[in-house]
Amino acid sequence: MRAGVSGGGAAPGAGEAPGPGFVGYQLKNIGDALVCLPALALLKRAVPGARTALVTRPGAAELLAGSPDVDRVHVASHGTRSLGLRGTLALAGEIARGRWGTAFGFDHKRRSGILSLLAGQRRRVASPVPGYEAPAWPWATLEAPAGPRAPGLVHMAEHQARLCALALGVPYREGPGHLLRPRLAPPTPEAFREAAGLLAGMPARGPRAGLCLQGRQPEKSWHLANWRLLAEALHSRRGVSFCVTGGPGDGPAARALASMTRAPVADFTGRTGLGGFRALCRGLDLFLTVDTGAAHLAAEAGTPLLVVYTASSPALWAPLGDRIRLLCYNWALLRHGLPLSPPADSPRWEACGIPGPEEALAAAESLLDQGPGPGRGDVRDRGPAPAPQAP
Repeated sequence: MRAGVSGGGAAPGAGEAPGPGFVGYQLKNIGDALVCLPALALLKRAVPGARTALVTRPGAAELLAGSPDVDRVHVASHGTRSLGLRGTLALAGEIARGRWGTAFGFDHKRRSGILSLLAGQRRRVASPVPGYEAPAWPWATLEAPAGPRAPGLVHMAEHQARLCALALGVPYREGPGHLLRPRLAPPTPEAFREAAGLLAGMPARGPRAGLCLQGRQPEKSWHLANWRLLAEALHSRRGVSFCVTGGPGDGPAARALASMTRAPVADFTGRTGLGGFRALCRGLDLFLTVDTGAAHLAAEAGTPLLVVYTASSPALWAPLGDRIRLLCYNWALLRHGLPLSPPADSPRWEACGIPGPEEALAAAESLLDQGPGPGRGDVRDRGPAPAPQAP
């Protein structure tokens, strides 16, 4: 366990009068943690001097350290189960020293609630979210008042922001437009150099696109044959070259795609940390992915983004940002009780019977036609690190 990662500030020291303290618990995945940030930003806007913290897993903690919306990040390994009793009590003591008053159960997990209970937060609240697991004891459930939209059409970031507003007793302005995007500290110079070195191994001419072929959940994957046909069409029509991103476990899929397609595909799996991946996204013209944490990080980087939804709800989990296209299986929309045509104030998904390479090609080309994202020069202008000179 790596404990007590500092964010934009720190816990109050001895003799200091701390401002109101709020702590969120999110022990799931990186994307889940990122969409907590708009709620923490609301707390800071609504309460003068408010301090915020998030209890999360190591990968998310690395990302959130330095965010202006979270003052402290407490790291809970991979959930309290892997900490053991001694580690759980030590983490609870660390959280307690931060003197956080109200706890928000963003992940609805019983283990998070027990950790909050051990840490001394007497007020522990969560709110039900359609399509998500129900809040478990010892979270106290707060029911948000009915809004103009059906609950299933409300984004997860909004559900969490509404919970915070309800707990504070302040009005919540409906609609996703006022939510701040997740705000992170910029990648480090080392991360940019790492990304520049990787990009130097790709073709210098033509657009460059990143691929995330699969997520942790198999039902979110898109068939490898679809990726092959899409890559070949974009290469033949637009001269696009590709890099496959992900962890070491994504390497077999990356190598399989490279071996079965005529398009240039570089395997970057396992070759970047999270900071390097964020910097890499700033050097790409396009990012293509299924619904996974990489989509949220690419959106935060401002990279034009295409996401294929095969099982999950785009209303609940769409990345927050601009220049994003969402292709969704009809049956997945119906499974979540969503209409095929998105209403106003919902992410603009596009329903397809079965999204195939043709639909993805049209969406990808429309994103390329809009030009590069705002961070496009951050990596290429810096170039790879210079080679050391002989003495």
